[in-house]
Amino acid sequence: MSAASRFLLVDTSDRIALVGIYDGATTLAEVRADCGRPSLEWVTRSIDDVQKSAGASWEALDFLACGVGPGGFTSLRIGMSVLKAMGQSLNLPMVGVNRLEAAAMGQHLLDGRPGTARYWVRLPAAQNLEYAAMYRISESDTPVCLRKPSLLLPQKAASLNIPAAVVRVTVRPEIFHQGLPRAAWLKALKGRTESAAGILPLYLRGATLGPAGGALKAALSVARRRRAR
Repeated sequence: MSAASRFLLVDTSDRIALVGIYDGATTLAEVRADCGRPSLEWVTRSIDDVQKSAGASWEALDFLACGVGPGGFTSLRIGMSVLKAMGQSLNLPMVGVNRLEAAAMGQHLLDGRPGTARYWVRLPAAQNLEYAAMYRISESDTPVCLRKPSLLLPQKAASLNIPAAVVRVTVRPEIFHQGLPRAAWLKALKGRTESAAGILPLYLRGATLGPAGGALKAALSVARRRRAR
């Protein structure tokens, strides 16, 4: 795949949704909106808008990129279902990028760090929980997962023994949205594409936490009982 690969990216895993068309590291057209929970109509309209703004035909795209979460079930599935349908219709390869690796990439770009750096990313999740993961950005800027994404109680995330040399990422929308297209482009350049069927959402559950799972399940149970009152 050429260094100037053109692609459409859709991410609805976060409260602030993103739709854009990019040519390598260059943004051709982009829409961001604080949708809360993006609707199907907003996604399809935004795709039409960025296509017109970029002056790009669908036939000129090399691949499609999709934000795969973690995030809310309904909002995440809306963006993914639209893009996967396009991938099947246009017979284009796809790339999936999760929010945590996108945040690490965005921080790396913002800092302008040479060489290799490690990033500890914590994102707020529902019910006062956090998503957390660690990534290394190498000389080639490819995100490498060092600690797989998990759903944690905040006190558990804060108590982990993370080395002082690891950069703590304070996630802001601009960091996240800068990292998403760059991570997607680099994955495609390295041939890490999938068919539409191979792009799966990243859902995290308390059962994935091992020793912390019991405390987390208890917290989730309390939250569910409160909502039921």
